[in-house]
Amino acid sequence: MNFKFLSLSLLMAFSNLVPASDAVGPGDSESRLLFGVGIGTVNNNYAGETDIHYVFPRFQYNGEYFFIKDNSLNLYMLGYKQWSTGLTVGWTSSFLSDRGRYEDNPRLRGLIERENTFESGFYINHSTAAGRLSFQLMKDVGGKHDGGDAVLKYTGDFMLGNWFINPVVGVEWVSHDKVDANYGVSVAEATISREAYKGDDAYNIFVGIRARYELTQHWDFDFNAGVKHLDSGITDSSIVDDSTIYRTAFSLNYNF
Repeated sequence: MNFKFLSLSLLMAFSNLVPASDAVGPGDSESRLLFGVGIGTVNNNYAGETDIHYVFPRFQYNGEYFFIKDNSLNLYMLGYKQWSTGLTVGWTSSFLSDRGRYEDNPRLRGLIERENTFESGFYINHSTAAGRLSFQLMKDVGGKHDGGDAVLKYTGDFMLGNWFINPVVGVEWVSHDKVDANYGVSVAEATISREAYKGDDAYNIFVGIRARYELTQHWDFDFNAGVKHLDSGITDSSIVDDSTIYRTAFSLNYNF
């Protein structure tokens, strides 16, 4: 092979290995730092529970290689043209991690507290002007249940006046170990009205929409809504009532 041709080919290939804007997804603010506060509502799919209303802080750091987003720490590793990949680690928790939340619920009373844990894995993005296709694979690294999950989703990228509009559609796989940690019922926890259940792999589908409006150079308003349909690997559990999870959230944010 001609040496000059080989050198030129390698140069063209490596010229595409530049940091992608993984920190800034469709519709996101391009500011380096974001602080905010929001309110949200989600229906609790555990048996005998009512909707959860909550207040939450928002923090986002959009670094070139390192970024903090959606309660996770992320490190960009490699990019080629429209493709990019990196590592991610995050904190995962369960409604059953605090007995005080459900000890007054006769349908959940007596369940052993589930332990929160850390998960880590990797992501792959394919980004275009129309949106982003992303894949993420995570596994428990805290040694609590040894399970994991994977998410494949597409996020559209549109403008409507001064609104950034981002519809989302995707599918989520949750391993049987993780399902069992969150929704399983051991023989010791079983009662006359609560059958023992061993978690099974679950394939959940979800859709949603996010809208962001820039009020000023620094302030913006963010709205999120979505619905997730749970697979029978989760809904067959005797401590689950709802097969669908609905959520809404609003936040007001300041961009630096």
